[in-house]
Amino acid sequence: MFVPMLVLAWLAADGQQDLTPGTGADKRERPGLSDRDNRVTPVVRVVRDVGPAVVHIKTEIALPPGYLNFLPGEGAGSGVIIDPEGYVITNEHVVRGAKKIEIYLQGDDVKHPYRGDLVNADPENDLALLKIDRREPFPYVKFCNDELMIGETVIAIGNPTGLLADTVTTGVLSAIGRDIDIENRKFHNLLQSDAAINPGNSGGPLLNVNGELIGINNAIVRLNQNISFAIPASQVQATLNERLLNVDRTRRFWLGMRIEPRDGALRVKAVDRGGPAAKSDIQPGDVIVEVDGKPVADERAYAKAILPLAAGQTVPMRVRRGKKDRELRLELLSYDDRVIWERLGVAVRESRVNGEPTVQVQSVDPDGPAAEVKIRPNDYLWSVIVKRRDPWGGVLPDDWQLLSKGRFREIVETFATSRQKVLPVRVVRGEQWLWGEIALR
Repeated sequence: MFVPMLVLAWLAADGQQDLTPGTGADKRERPGLSDRDNRVTPVVRVVRDVGPAVVHIKTEIALPPGYLNFLPGEGAGSGVIIDPEGYVITNEHVVRGAKKIEIYLQGDDVKHPYRGDLVNADPENDLALLKIDRREPFPYVKFCNDELMIGETVIAIGNPTGLLADTVTTGVLSAIGRDIDIENRKFHNLLQSDAAINPGNSGGPLLNVNGELIGINNAIVRLNQNISFAIPASQVQATLNERLLNVDRTRRFWLGMRIEPRDGALRVKAVDRGGPAAKSDIQPGDVIVEVDGKPVADERAYAKAILPLAAGQTVPMRVRRGKKDRELRLELLSYDDRVIWERLGVAVRESRVNGEPTVQVQSVDPDGPAAEVKIRPNDYLWSVIVKRRDPWGGVLPDDWQLLSKGRFREIVETFATSRQKVLPVRVVRGEQWLWGEIALR
């Protein structure tokens, strides 16, 4: 019996893992490896690499006309930096109606957030582009340009509070090209996954295991807790190129001209009559050579040179007309100026009547709606009369006073989307109080 027992013992030992030091079989003895190293999964690496590019967005919301006695509201969400110069993508609904935007980066002092400037917004695709500034380049995420694979691992990162580290959830890509109806609104071509998304993560990135952006999470499109949706990166890039980096669509300022790539150069396609470009003698057909000292060879370079600027700034611009270069200076006006001029045909400045804030007409487009009702330069546009029905069926007039250009623009946009598109305005001319109805164009 002695020999068989030795054979059995040898066989049992042969089936066991060799624990002899130096064989490499025991991970605790491997040089350079530890339990912590073995826990560094692709997800951990993505969070480490991309997390610093995920931001928290806090907004102070401007209430619509008629809510003067109420405190402003607040909103919050997430976003992701897509460029070292500080451009941030988020959902449009995160910053909708915001009169103040604060952006918090991972690890920053929460008492000193960055100011966020709204570059452009596209409500149709629920995307917005913000800009933050500092001297050092920002961490940013790269777009995925490869074909997506159903079943691949996805990682959702958000920064819902600004006070804590990023929140992370994982799942798999369940479907692509989904069209969803939510609250009487249709969303097209969405990515579907089972990575959990909460409202504070709306606007944050959906990533693959390489840390590349495959989508922007959208928390308002929710069916249940096990299904989430994101705007695909291809759609984000298309919206960036066609709308968000389109200088003519920005609300930061009014430039008053449109450009197009033609014959290997950026040419002025059209100039707004009465706008900043026209006042600076820019003409259709001019070639844009430099903006603020920066050469602009294509539309992307032009947009990145122009979009960080703000209303009130004067920008040097070099244009080529024929064979001669011209040095011009454009004073950028505000988006408020643009809407008021385009809809009413008047340029206004903020002023006062008997100590009360209002707006005063500076110039009038002779072919515009305001000219048709005899509005003149130096008239004060005092208020807009809104008729409301009372609970007993009567009609009550309500004065919406034009306290500033910003409020005037808000009221004009409100009426521009109404059925009548007519602005009933009270005018002060000297000692006279006048009344007119301006048909908005």
